[in-house]
Amino acid sequence: MPAAEKELKDVYMKKSGESIRFAHGNYIITEVDEKQHCELTLNNVEQYEMLEHRKDENQDIEVTFSTQEGDKFDGTLKVTTVNRENENSNTVELESKEAISQQ
Repeated sequence: MPAAEKELKDVYMKKSGESIRFAHGNYIITEVDEKQHCELTLNNVEQYEMLEHRKDENQDIEVTFSTQEGDKFDGTLKVTTVNRENENSNTVELESKEAISQQ
C-alpha cells in the first residue's frame, strides 16, 4: 500500500524550540526495514533563507513535527529543496536521514 500524503500542523526546531512558520505543509511517512522515514513539504516558509543556508552548507536540522491527526514525531532531516520562485511560493522540502521516532 503506497504512503498517503497528509497535512502537517506544526514544525519546530528541536534544540531552540523555534517554530518554522509556513502556510501549508504535507508529510509522507514510509517504512523501510521496519523503521519510519519521512518527507516534509512546507509552502510559503518565512525562514527560507535559514533553511537555504542549511541546504547550501549541507547541515541537517533536528525537528519535532506534529500532524493534523495529533501525532508527534522527532527526526534529523536534510533540506533537499528550497524553491523561492516568488515571495508567494517559498517551498522547502525536507527528508529524514535516519529513522524518525514517534512521541
